[in-house]
Amino acid sequence: MRALGPEGITGLLTWLTSQQDSALIARISDVLTRRLIRFLDEQSRLDPAKYNKWFEEHQTFVKEGVVTDERYVYCSFCEPPTLSSVLSTIPRSPDCSRKGDIGKLLRYESSVLESGKVTSLDEYVARMPPAQKGIYFLVAPNRTVATNSPYYEAFKNKGVEVRLLWRAFGVTLRRI
Repeated sequence: MRALGPEGITGLLTWLTSQQDSALIARISDVLTRRLIRFLDEQSRLDPAKYNKWFEEHQTFVKEGVVTDERYVYCSFCEPPTLSSVLSTIPRSPDCSRKGDIGKLLRYESSVLESGKVTSLDEYVARMPPAQKGIYFLVAPNRTVATNSPYYEAFKNKGVEVRLLWRAFGVTLRRI
């Protein structure tokens, strides 16, 4: 038996990976993703300041996962939004099982918070008056433009909190 060099080991690993049961790999990936999302959600509740700092550095990757993974994108088979689905960010269905879970990790600025401070959707919903039926957001190039917008004035005059979105992935995620 002869020894394998680095090229041989790489080739062997590639071949072994291609022979793996794709259902098993998909299941392992699903379990690991759920555990990571659960861990990050717990960390966001245990130490919000530390989580927000982590999110500021890694938000592009979290948002990219929401946008590019078909399990996170709203599908036509999902039931219409209800109050409970709004509270968990996105309606659930067997085809869209993780959307609400990863949605809890997202953070955006809000009109009622000072500049640079972010909030989760759950925190936004908890601050909503009982009569408010919708979640409001404003897309703008930056916070200054958003808060000086005539569209924002109507909400400001009524005392309604508005989520502020201006980063590229944030605008893409406005459906969430």
